[in-house]
Amino acid sequence: MWLSEWFRRNDGAGVVIDSSVIAASLLAICLLAGVFIRTGVASSDDIASHRFGGPVVLQADDKLIAFEDFEHGAAGWEGGEVTDAASGFGGILGLFGGTYGLEGVTKTFRLSNEHQFTIVEFELHAIDDWQLEEISLFINGETVVTRSFATRPELVQRQATQISDNPQFRISVTPRYASPEDRGFGAVEDQTLAVRISINNPGATLSIGFGSNLLPDNSQAFWAVDNLRVTATDHEVF
Repeated sequence: MWLSEWFRRNDGAGVVIDSSVIAASLLAICLLAGVFIRTGVASSDDIASHRFGGPVVLQADDKLIAFEDFEHGAAGWEGGEVTDAASGFGGILGLFGGTYGLEGVTKTFRLSNEHQFTIVEFELHAIDDWQLEEISLFINGETVVTRSFATRPELVQRQATQISDNPQFRISVTPRYASPEDRGFGAVEDQTLAVRISINNPGATLSIGFGSNLLPDNSQAFWAVDNLRVTATDHEVF
């Protein structure tokens, strides 16, 4: 609408721009920028790439440590690689197979000592033919979440989640259901689990790792991580 107003007057020699329209436009832009600053939205990439949950608004005193959508690589991830070859997922950290249940993919983040809690959020994708094999999450080398996945409809109800009873962690897991065209092909339906972990007084650094008990020679099932966000905060909203 602004552009149509700017270009409304044209005397044949060039465009004449109404100064009042420019002033109003600049004011609107400044106000919009102020909204992003006050709410703490990290970047336009954060909004565009959060596949399921939409943009996350940070509190004024929160600190975004990292947001990774893996569209442009996996810097700092030991054992990490990225792909966009899995239909419907875009860029993801993966595709990975079995690691004998051990931590096979990991990265260490430097935290803010000014905040009591660190919140870790991400999505786990089980892709192709899973028959209740497991993916595990490690925090500072400790197994805190293990989830079995089934992409065959007859096994879905047998999926299970094991969560650490360590009081330092508060953990929630939520299945995410994509549109039918993104759920795989034939007799299997790709699965996604959204994971959120609140860590009380985690220290100066935080190691996040993943592994799976898939057989290493399994060529029919893969897993991946997406939309990983690490936030330092004093507000343990769960």
